[in-house]
Amino acid sequence: MNIQFSGVKLDDVQRSLVNGLSKRFCKACPKIDILHINIKKHQKAGNRVSYTINLRARREGRDARSVEVTDWDFAWCAREVFKKLEKELRC
Repeated sequence: MNIQFSGVKLDDVQRSLVNGLSKRFCKACPKIDILHINIKKHQKAGNRVSYTINLRARREGRDARSVEVTDWDFAWCAREVFKKLEKELRC
């Protein structure tokens, strides 16, 4: 499976979390050709930061599916978006 990243640069903890979740997702859904991960960081008033993670996956011979989650907590947002994509694809 080809995994492509775009968006903001992640620190080591965030990068290891996303890599671990993507590896687990690849094992759960082996028929995925391409997984594209787009991460956006939004600065809010008072130095608060929210994250939007968008995942797009394309299966062999099927259309691409996409899910998006926005939340203040990066770890929760990452886990939730992978969970939603797995439900969408019904792996």
